[in-house]
Amino acid sequence: MHWRNTMLRTLFATILCCSGCLSTIIPDHAPATTDDATVELMLAQRQFEGAGFARVNRAPFASDLEDGRVVTMYVSADAAAAYKGVTPDTDGSAGPAFPVGGMVVRTSSDPSGKLLELTFMVKHEPGYFPEVGDFAFGVTDAAGTPQNGDDGAPLWGKVADCATCHETRAASGFLFGVAAAHR
Repeated sequence: MHWRNTMLRTLFATILCCSGCLSTIIPDHAPATTDDATVELMLAQRQFEGAGFARVNRAPFASDLEDGRVVTMYVSADAAAAYKGVTPDTDGSAGPAFPVGGMVVRTSSDPSGKLLELTFMVKHEPGYFPEVGDFAFGVTDAAGTPQNGDDGAPLWGKVADCATCHETRAASGFLFGVAAAHR
């Protein structure tokens, strides 16, 4: 009986000890997906603000794209190391390759913090959009509803306006990253 109690206590202690360590062995991560419906649902439910994503700036910072707006950047956990290896002020990447299914979400808010828009990038399989590293791009309203451009075309997928800027960042994995001052 004593032997069995000792074994049970050892097993219980091992489970308690390891349960706190599992996140370092098997980290929470966003499901790698390039499926439009899944991406749209994830944005609508703001899952990028929870487990499976890393916020890569310490506080909202002024947008380079929209006057009077501030942005916050989130990256799926599986792609965070690759994204953190890139900065907008240098050309090149110090991190690993950005994985297929990896995602970047950029929130755009007014100075009071009211969310106005979401933009995203998600890495697809090779051959999807090679001019910009096979990334799909998208723009949604605050509720995650895909938006249309001035020409009425959906701002989702192979978006030329996004590609024009990102193609200049080939040496950085087609990413801009976050400036060191905002990390």
